[in-house]
Amino acid sequence: MTSEPPSADPPRPTRADLDPESAAIDASFTAAERRLIRSEFRARSGKTYPLDDGIWLHRWAAGPHQGQPKLNRTAIRTLLERGLIEVVDPLGRLPFARFTRAGLKALWDMAQDRRMLPPDQYAHLLAELDAKRGPE
Repeated sequence: MTSEPPSADPPRPTRADLDPESAAIDASFTAAERRLIRSEFRARSGKTYPLDDGIWLHRWAAGPHQGQPKLNRTAIRTLLERGLIEVVDPLGRLPFARFTRAGLKALWDMAQDRRMLPPDQYAHLLAELDAKRGPE
């Protein structure tokens, strides 16, 4: 019985090995989720969108899911599966996804890295997160 020789190449270091702090931030949201958050909450034409408004969703117009909220964006589905958002479906209004307590914590962690949410573009969101967090 022969055994295979050990591989000559050592295992490549992961991002967590190189920079544990950034790996912890990256673990909170995937790249697609961060893109969605930045897109939904950035200021447009001088108008800001509050965190409490959440992420607006569409409804299925036809088919077996008619009238139900559309969860067709992968980032929405993964956030929902991991318990970082919840879907609110009020009568007579469009459904929306809002952050759970765990989602707000992950968003707070993301906000600690100025590259993720630049203060010049997301000052309104950062102020809202600070207000929700309250005094430490």
